[in-house]
Amino acid sequence: MSSSATIIISVYNNSTLLERALWGFAAQTRNDFQILIADDGSREEEVERVRKVASDLGLNLMHIWHADNGFRKAKILNEAIVHAETERLIFVDADMIPRSDFVKNHIERLLPNYFIAGGSHLNLPVSMHSDITQEIVASGQLFTLDWLKQHKINKGKFFSRLIWQTDAAKALDVLFTRKRSFTGCNASCWKKDALAINGFDEDWGYGGTDREFGFRLANAKVKSKRFQFSLIALHQDHKRPYRDAATMKANKKALSHRAWSGMTRIEQGIDSRSPQDSKILYRTNVSGSSLHGG
Repeated sequence: MSSSATIIISVYNNSTLLERALWGFAAQTRNDFQILIADDGSREEEVERVRKVASDLGLNLMHIWHADNGFRKAKILNEAIVHAETERLIFVDADMIPRSDFVKNHIERLLPNYFIAGGSHLNLPVSMHSDITQEIVASGQLFTLDWLKQHKINKGKFFSRLIWQTDAAKALDVLFTRKRSFTGCNASCWKKDALAINGFDEDWGYGGTDREFGFRLANAKVKSKRFQFSLIALHQDHKRPYRDAATMKANKKALSHRAWSGMTRIEQGIDSRSPQDSKILYRTNVSGSSLHGG
């Protein structure tokens, strides 16, 4: 079966969270997709855990990795874009657990000359992570109000996004929308559009990498839509030791300039990548066997 979309999952040393995300992708209503793990330098034991999970689940997955040399998420994302075998690219973070209609809805709603994104996500606190089992994810219980309330999560505006599906969700997405918003934890675009703006800015540090990418897509006349009620994934909260306050402050100021300057292509992007700096660690095919790369 040929793939209709490529799921690009960014990860760095959080295989426990990624395992739960992969449970979600194994439970999708559509399975015509490949997964590319864009790994910013995870340790060997983290990589091996992901390999085993992907193989056991029978996922069509490729794991791309480069050495840990500081925050280089943009660079490994660009490498993943180049390796993607489909025109539709769906971006998520390793800490996001997708609802079973996540891939289906991204594929159906991503129109030519558009990029799309989900809404703000509901945080699942660390204290409840151990209660999230493969059965809970596969059965869809994780996305029900009863299960979440039982675990003392009760946030009205987020809950409203979980109860509406199909036609009702489509109608609400029209009423509550926002443009120019590319959220790297839950967004999709066309590969040709990503290549046209030279991908993610590899000079950009932590904070706003995805938004900056979206602003340049918009500057390149790619339209956008936000689907708060249709593109549903839950976020597993966690610490971020790589967060740098000074870099984030500088990026926030630079974002405003990027948004309204009309800038589309950046210098340090896909065109300047060094393929020898990264490698395919392994692939798992749809029957669950592992194919190791070099």
